[in-house]
Amino acid sequence: MSKILLFMLLLVSIASQAQKHASIAGRVLDSLENEPLEFATVAVVNLQDSSIQTYTVTDKNGMFKLHRLPTGNQLKIVITYIGHNNFRKTINLFAGQELNLGRIYLSSKLLNEVVIKADSPPVVIRKDTIEFSAEAFKTRPNAVVEELLKKLPGTQVDRDGNITVNGKSVRKMTVDGKDFFGNDPRVASRNLDADLIDKVQVYDDREFDPDHLIEASKVNKIINLKLKKAVKKSVFGKVYSGLGSRDRFESGGLINMFRDTLQVSVIGLTNNLNRFAFSQNDLYTMGGFDRSGGNPLYDGTLSVGGGSRGIERVISSGFNINNDYGQKLKMNLMYFYGNTQNTNEIAIRTQQFLNDTTLLITSANRNVQTQNKHNLSGTIKWVPDTVNNFQYSPRLVITRNNSKSDNRGKRSNNLVLMLNESTNMNSENNTQNEFQHSFNYYRKLKKKGQTINISHSLNISPYSNQQYNNNILMLYNGMPQGDTVTTDLFIKRVTRNGSGNVDINYRYPFNKKLTGSINLKGNYDRLEETVLAYNKSAETGAYDELIETQSNQLKRNAWSRRINPGITYQFTKNLSVVFNLSALWQNIHNEFKNNIADVNQEFFNILPSVKVSGRDFSVSYDVSINQPNISDLQPVSIVYNPLYTFTGNPLLQPTRYHTANAQYFVYKYQSQISVNAYFNGTIEENAIVRKRIIDPKGAETATPINTNGQYKAQLGMAFGKRFKKTKNWQINLQIGLNTNFDRSFFLLNLDRGWQDRYFGGLNQRLSINWKDKVDLNSSYNFIQSLTKYKNAGYNNVNTANHNFNTALRFYFPKKVIWECDYSYSYNSQLAAGFRKSNNLLSAAVSVQMLKKDRGQLKLSVYDLLDQNISAYRYASGNSISDVQNTILKQYFLLTFQFKFNKTTTK
Repeated sequence: MSKILLFMLLLVSIASQAQKHASIAGRVLDSLENEPLEFATVAVVNLQDSSIQTYTVTDKNGMFKLHRLPTGNQLKIVITYIGHNNFRKTINLFAGQELNLGRIYLSSKLLNEVVIKADSPPVVIRKDTIEFSAEAFKTRPNAVVEELLKKLPGTQVDRDGNITVNGKSVRKMTVDGKDFFGNDPRVASRNLDADLIDKVQVYDDREFDPDHLIEASKVNKIINLKLKKAVKKSVFGKVYSGLGSRDRFESGGLINMFRDTLQVSVIGLTNNLNRFAFSQNDLYTMGGFDRSGGNPLYDGTLSVGGGSRGIERVISSGFNINNDYGQKLKMNLMYFYGNTQNTNEIAIRTQQFLNDTTLLITSANRNVQTQNKHNLSGTIKWVPDTVNNFQYSPRLVITRNNSKSDNRGKRSNNLVLMLNESTNMNSENNTQNEFQHSFNYYRKLKKKGQTINISHSLNISPYSNQQYNNNILMLYNGMPQGDTVTTDLFIKRVTRNGSGNVDINYRYPFNKKLTGSINLKGNYDRLEETVLAYNKSAETGAYDELIETQSNQLKRNAWSRRINPGITYQFTKNLSVVFNLSALWQNIHNEFKNNIADVNQEFFNILPSVKVSGRDFSVSYDVSINQPNISDLQPVSIVYNPLYTFTGNPLLQPTRYHTANAQYFVYKYQSQISVNAYFNGTIEENAIVRKRIIDPKGAETATPINTNGQYKAQLGMAFGKRFKKTKNWQINLQIGLNTNFDRSFFLLNLDRGWQDRYFGGLNQRLSINWKDKVDLNSSYNFIQSLTKYKNAGYNNVNTANHNFNTALRFYFPKKVIWECDYSYSYNSQLAAGFRKSNNLLSAAVSVQMLKKDRGQLKLSVYDLLDQNISAYRYASGNSISDVQNTILKQYFLLTFQFKFNKTTTK
């Protein structure tokens, strides 16, 4: 009885809360044609502070309805539609009211009509562009752009800073139409203050798709931030510095100088917190939160832990310059320098099952790696008129790497306690210089829809490597005294890679429904590699004894020509079919030196593709070809060490892929619901796999072979919903389900069969914001993995992994910010000696100070419980491996940050 009373009380409470709000509805039509206007913007604004309460767009019948509107306050309804005059009406709603505005007619704008900017609408939709007025979305003082974006209807930002708008991912963020430190939107969203922004524009990412060949359901978004006029004559930015326990530190700065046509930004940072992004305010990036180093679902890895692998010390700096030379020419220049040092200790335990023998391999590795990298890139865009478009983008990357490692390993099996043990010390230096450029010319021809696009790219990347390797191998084979095999090697590797292509695409519309196209593409690839291995002479101590079995010389020249005619038939405005039939010629010359016969190959293939696209869906099928690596073709055996030998196979054939894709995407403006479902499937002909022979002592020989029957498939869906579109509350929910199946062939000793891997995943994200005082972001991920073997008596491997994360931030009292981040991971299948669960709790408190709150003092603690680990398990080739890495441990950090903004008149 008490439960019934409680339930009735809950219903009454919900009903009473509903009665405190009101709703409005109506229909928007064109005054001249009397036709409904689809995608007209309907916004409700609070007259007191001009902040937006909620907004929606009309459906295809011109209808709209807005719920949960506040009562007792004066509100203004603003309705806008491109090319029409705005509609405005002031209302005052009472509790429970359902106001129907009936038919609302919008008249067309006159050519000489004056637009009053002081009364600009909060939201405007122009074709594929949505423009939000920043002043209509109030944020707290010192808020960054990310907090402004979270307030925009249809926009979601997860705890990693990834942005989606109306269910579509945001690929990059520009400032006044100019690139801002590359394509990572988080550099702008987490570092620029919200009060600098005048407008936020969201539009389709058609930068490299001017003919709209990519279906709408697969097109991402670009966000452009339009700055206030005063900002365009100012110097602004921030600097910060912090010290902590265990010798932890961080420092950084960002300085921006913006003018009407010139933007200059300089960035710099250094820390030993495994932090690479410039975002001092993000608690959950401390220690590299959520940087597992890979996609667990994709590569079969199931992990426990909340941090990156190893301890990283980072020094990074760079600049970004944009300048407009009139309306037609734009230039961008960007430079980054990075210096990183990573120290990592790895423990690995692998069980390899060989019929009645179980081989156990354990290893402990310590690695120190240092990298210096220079990255210089630029872009020139020239649009001389309305029909021509030129773009040129060069890039130069210079990389230097040094590493030292110390590895100790043991091998045993269930019959012999100790087979062998090894000690390996390795020192390595490598250099890579890479230059690449791309050129693109696009022209609209006389007939509407008739276009030509010419593109060219070039890549030159020489690479050199020098490696000293000392290995001591003790062979016991069950005996108390073993034989010692010592190798002391110097290996020099020189690689020269290069590629270039020219791509011409022409489109001609025969009529409104039928369009023809032809694509011509030529491609050249060159690879030249020389590997020389030397033994250390016992007499002279010099590395002058050439080891033929570990040395090789490879050279490949590959030419390809492709002719790809196609037709597009437009059934309706939103339904089309595209069919292409590609003819591909390939000539490949493989040269191996050392009196080994060359392998010359010629291939001709017909590759069809078809794609059906609708407003909310797309279905496609295509065929592609991938050539084997030249190292797999080399008909010699290379003995890398006494426990591993590789033999190439010159009879390998190229792999042919049959790929099918299907996607459904829909976003409902009225209810702010997004639904995305997808399927990807690939069947491989002549797939290249490794034939492996492992003896009971652990020595392995591998050879690549072709096989048929491999395939993989992915199926998934995602649902997103924004609740309570009111001023005080913002609630976003995302739920995703995905499955993955991968069948691969294995040939291990005398066993041959199929390895079937099944993955299933569930992920949920929930974000709640209340009055900018409380901000909660939580997520839960579950991954189930099952590996089964057919035609072989191998054991199945079943693993499950749970991950829960929640980040809480609240502002109380004034000028004080409290932050807390908690992560929990669990994997019950990890081997003995590896911890199965992980609790990672971090917290921080910040105090704002100085004039206009430009200063901030922050005390943070990472891994409060001192439990952080990084461990994962994976299965492959009838083996199971457990891996554990060094992880950033508990520390306390005190950081001070200062923001500045100086307006200049010069």
